[in-house]
Amino acid sequence: MTEPRQDRIVSGLAPRRPQVTGDLSRLQAKNRTPVPPPPSSSTPTETPAAGSKAAADDNAGKKRITVYIDNEIFTRARGVHKATAHLEDDRSWSQFIEKALLREAEARERSHNDGERYSGSDTPLSPGRPLSS
Repeated sequence: MTEPRQDRIVSGLAPRRPQVTGDLSRLQAKNRTPVPPPPSSSTPTETPAAGSKAAADDNAGKKRITVYIDNEIFTRARGVHKATAHLEDDRSWSQFIEKALLREAEARERSHNDGERYSGSDTPLSPGRPLSS
């Protein structure tokens, strides 16, 4: 057997350097400086606060709802919306659904209430299908 060499030094990996990331607070939205939009001669410039207010005004008076629809009917309606939105001036899927609900409400008012509007209500509707007696 051979004798171990005395001049060898056992060492591991080099020590890790401490990670320096710096100040990350600028990544938070509240600390970012807004980037002005590029100047355009055709449209007036708009401040970010005015843009967010306009978006909030679009949803003023709107009600968010959740419904469950048969998948086949949903797929068919979505296909119709995609194919005809530009012809019917639908700005969004929500507007398409809103128009469909309005047409159905008007049709039922004509056939069941002599065309008169039913009184609306803010009371919650019962979820799911009705229980049979």
